[in-house]
Amino acid sequence: MCPFFDLLDEIYGSKVNINPPFIYDSGVESEKPDDVLEEFLIDIDNTQEPSPPSAGTDSEVSDVESMKAKLIFPSGKPRPQKKDAVTMLSESQLQRSEVMKRKVEVDEKRLINENSWKERELDLRDAELKIAEKRIQNEKEIKQLELEKEERVEKFRIEQQFKLQLELAKLQNQK
Repeated sequence: MCPFFDLLDEIYGSKVNINPPFIYDSGVESEKPDDVLEEFLIDIDNTQEPSPPSAGTDSEVSDVESMKAKLIFPSGKPRPQKKDAVTMLSESQLQRSEVMKRKVEVDEKRLINENSWKERELDLRDAELKIAEKRIQNEKEIKQLELEKEERVEKFRIEQQFKLQLELAKLQNQK
């Protein structure tokens, strides 16, 4: 069975080409075929009252009306009431406005999320720039310390060389 049978039955079940109001069997002879047709005729649009059977009484007419009121779909759900065009248009307009409200809400949330992601992205870039600046500054400090170290080592080497030359000169003068 089709999983959408109930839904399709609700939509198309009352259509004349799907569920005819009567079935005429041409193989059966009847004395009054017009009376039989009128008896089974159901007004699909519910806008006009069906014409009462010509040979019927008031009780038969009320029986037909009560049967019409009790009509249900094969799914067990009651037949939906027919609506006039104005009601349908107003309901569709309400549905459209509700859809538009939901769309606006979704768009607002999406924009808020996009903005927060952009803000986070900017914050991340700022943090990366600060880290890069600190790294460059640290590299400069390291180079400065290395230069100072080399300068001290060179100064110490020169002082030691000068001391050694002085001692050598003293030793040569003493001899």
